[in-house]
Amino acid sequence: MTPHAHPAAETDVLPPAEFFEEIGRSLQECEEAVTACASVVFTIPNPTDYLFEVRRDMDSAEILPVTRRLLKRQLGSNRELAIAQLNACVIAVQASYDFCVTHADESDEARRCSDATSAAIPVLHRALAYLQQGGFERRPARRSYGSTG
Repeated sequence: MTPHAHPAAETDVLPPAEFFEEIGRSLQECEEAVTACASVVFTIPNPTDYLFEVRRDMDSAEILPVTRRLLKRQLGSNRELAIAQLNACVIAVQASYDFCVTHADESDEARRCSDATSAAIPVLHRALAYLQQGGFERRPARRSYGSTG
């Protein structure tokens, strides 16, 4: 079964390990690319002309590893938080893509950023769809550690 075709929310299954690995790789590559793209701006004449765009890339560079770590824990306890984080990540990565794609022919870093963000966006959407359809492990019911009487 593919991650985007997950059954109803009542099931207690995890996506395949390969899906987590794909997400992790894609987000790591994206993080590295947006960081490199933001950094190279400071080597060009008039870098202040691109501060808004650098901030976009830095937003992505900060949101991506948080998202990756959250998903790596496999979301056992707070699916709503993971959905919100994935939505924020999609917004940040899309903003980086929107700028970098327009400059992809001007620098290797912008091209790499454009490619990495373009690759990460569908992966993020698949993870979101999987979560919204009830995917990922559920947290077991809480145990009472009080008196036994």
